[in-house]
Amino acid sequence: MSVFPLTGVAAEKLDNAEALRGIETMRAVYDVRKSNPKALAAYLKAIIGNHVNLLKEGVKPDLRMVFIAESVKFITTQPNDEIALEHEASLKEIAGLVAELDRLGVKMEVCGGATQAYGVDNATLLPQLKAVRSGF
Repeated sequence: MSVFPLTGVAAEKLDNAEALRGIETMRAVYDVRKSNPKALAAYLKAIIGNHVNLLKEGVKPDLRMVFIAESVKFITTQPNDEIALEHEASLKEIAGLVAELDRLGVKMEVCGGATQAYGVDNATLLPQLKAVRSGF
């Protein structure tokens, strides 16, 4: 017998009505600094889920993301050979998730300091992303 037998059912009935009462627009900035592409993909999925849930609650999402630190190595069309070989599936998934976030209207910026530090050419960033001087 499971300690949480109705977890899936119970989760479906949860909402944020109390927390969002009186809020028409939710503004959030996500600091995206994942050093593992699988973790980055999971984080991007969570942001998409948050966007969808805000809409379900009748709240307009105004979301922005800033990619910093090692995450910049996974959002380029030209990752280094080791990353490309080891994480090909995750990189494709990340590119698709970035495209979906863009479609949803999430603003996405990339720290130019991080791209410089990790040797990522700003011209090779995924097309939905905008490099800025500093994301920190």
